[in-house]
Amino acid sequence: MLEGDLDPLAPAAAREQIEKDLEAAGTDCEMTIFEYVAHAFTLPFMGSDTSTCFAYIEDASKQLMQVIADILKGL
Repeated sequence: MLEGDLDPLAPAAAREQIEKDLEAAGTDCEMTIFEYVAHAFTLPFMGSDTSTCFAYIEDASKQLMQVIADILKGL
């Protein structure tokens, strides 16, 4: 799971519960949290105003793409 820590649609308590539920179900999961990152951070058209909780963050977007590439290499 790849989440921004400022994402209003995935607050910390919800992320933690989802992770616990998946682990309890025997699902192998790993959560990567991007600090100071809002929802939709990979979408340039969202603008860069993080106060809206929906903002593009170029560095985080690049990091996310690298995480995904590393996951895919491991398959």
